[in-house]
Amino acid sequence: GVFIPVDPKGQVVLNPFPHRDSVYKDGVWDTSALNYLRLILDLVLEVREKSMDADLYRIILSKALKNMYLSVEQPVLSDLPQFIEDEDREKVKILVKLLKGFIDDPVSKMINGLSTIRYGDEPFVIYDLQKISGLNEKLKELLTFIVIQEAKRTAFEITDSFILFDEAAQLIKDPRLADLIEELFATARKYNTGVWTVTQNYLSFKELSLSSKIKINTTATIFLSHAGDEEAKRLVSSDFGFTEQEKAAFDGLKTVKGEYALALFRVQSGDSFESEVVRIELSPLDYAVATSDRE
Repeated sequence: GVFIPVDPKGQVVLNPFPHRDSVYKDGVWDTSALNYLRLILDLVLEVREKSMDADLYRIILSKALKNMYLSVEQPVLSDLPQFIEDEDREKVKILVKLLKGFIDDPVSKMINGLSTIRYGDEPFVIYDLQKISGLNEKLKELLTFIVIQEAKRTAFEITDSFILFDEAAQLIKDPRLADLIEELFATARKYNTGVWTVTQNYLSFKELSLSSKIKINTTATIFLSHAGDEEAKRLVSSDFGFTEQEKAAFDGLKTVKGEYALALFRVQSGDSFESEVVRIELSPLDYAVATSDRE
């Protein structure tokens, strides 16, 4: 599959600006695409409040977006400053200064440039969100927003595929993103794309308001061993409504490093569930490599 590390090193570039054909075609503007880009710029420039002054800034940026797309087929963020113009020179000066300040920050490499991702026909697309927690709040929100939109795009571009969010708790901490994630699940289901949310900390996951909505939209769940975490085991059994047989199976799960892991697979079938404990063989070589000296 395609592995996408979302981190400040800029190993991967996620360009939020689509090709002109997705925004402007045959003399018609795609309003949803423009709205998405306006939201991106709101997050970049932290134009958040609803006021007349903020709306004037948004009008200037909207005009700049359209002018950019009329001139550039495949724009990137650093193309935008040259198209910001208005009679109110002071507002233009402020917007250009803020935008260039963000572009000059090395962390902007993650979204400023042509996308480096090529999906091809790969069945799995994995977004690794581990490093996103180390970013400031603005960047976390911005990257989460872009990752969700990018994931939605993969649902359109790759049929019968799977999108995996590793460290999913990082993705759904911000309640303002709830609607976006719900929309992603709905889009994925519509286009026969599976979305996997992966987390190793059930207690953190459960605290999020979105966890219940994800659970409602989930048809298959895989539980791994929770070792000695009795509180998490009790909550998992309770929240998922385990039968006595399932609870016993879950409590008996274990992982033997370098040998095997037991997992409880639970699949919805109509109004009921079918479950089975599955033994997953682990490679001793993988374990040796993962725990050996880095050099």
